[in-house]
Parts: sequence; C-alpha cells; structure tokens
Amino acid sequence: MQNLFTRELITGEFCLDAGQTHATRLAPAARVKVSHGLVWLTLEQGGGDIWLHAGQEFELPGGGLAVFEAAGDCARFQVLGRPATGVAHLMRWFPHGLLRW
Repeated sequence: MQNLFTRELITGEFCLDAGQTHATRLAPAARVKVSHGLVWLTLEQGGGDIWLHAGQEFELPGGGLAVFEAAGDCARFQVLGRPATGVAHLMRWFPHGLLRW
C-alpha cells in the first residue's frame, strides 16, 4: 500500500490504484466527486468513514485532514473548491470584460 501525504490544500483530479491512499488537508466546503470506482474517505473532523461510488458527490462541512483510499479497484475522483456564488458565479457566464462596474 502506497501512502502519499501532503500538508497543502489541494484541489484537482486524482487517480489511485487499488489499495493506494492519499492524505491531504482540505479547505472548508470542499467537495469530492467520484467518477470511477469506490473511494473510502476518512475525515479528521466529523469522524466516521464515508464510502463514495462512481457518480456520487460529497460536500465536506469543515476543512481538515482527509484520507482517501481506492477500495477494490482503481478509483478516480475530483476534489473541488467551494462552488462559486455571487459575482464570481456570474462571471463564468459572461465574456471577459462584459461586466463593468
């Protein structure tokens, strides 16, 4: 079993082989979205284990250490930041420079 550990706040896409783990610190309101396989997620805060299948998404209520493991076969998942709201959300829908204040 390989263990990858980082103290950085990471977002992005991850692909773990069967039995491989990845530990990272997550920002508050981070989301995990699984696209392939089964992910076993253990959280430092809030306790307990969370099992996520392909197609499932989970929003972490608080930040802190999270340990991901590919259960069974390989797993592919994304760690996403907080969804954009307000002006940041609107800017996605308009060409650059269209909104002027």
